Amino acid sequence: MSERPRELRKRWSEFEKHALAALEANLPETIYNVSQVLSKHLFEEHGLTRNVEMIKGQRWLECYKRLVSSLRSEWSEASTAPGVSGSAADFTGQQALGAEGTQHE
Repeated sequence: MSERPRELRKRWSEFEKHALAALEANLPETIYNVSQVLSKHLFEEHGLTRNVEMIKGQRWLECYKRLVSSLRSEWSEASTAPGVSGSAADFTGQQALGAEGTQHE
């Protein structure tokens, strides 16, 4: 019998982490199946396929929670600043990825 090679766990790139966080930051607080919604939006907007369990794993990480929180606060400040038009709802995940080379751990 030959041994089956062990499958490696796919790691999250910085782009994927930022895209997921940006999508979550844009979701209303009233959604109860967040991971399922994020999985769907991640594929529709970025062509990324991650299952619900993988998304749950990211959402448990403290660095991910801080990233989502900081994006939400940035967008709420930008939408309430005088002379700034638009809202956080118009924001896409691509705009959050301008500094793709930065590390958030």
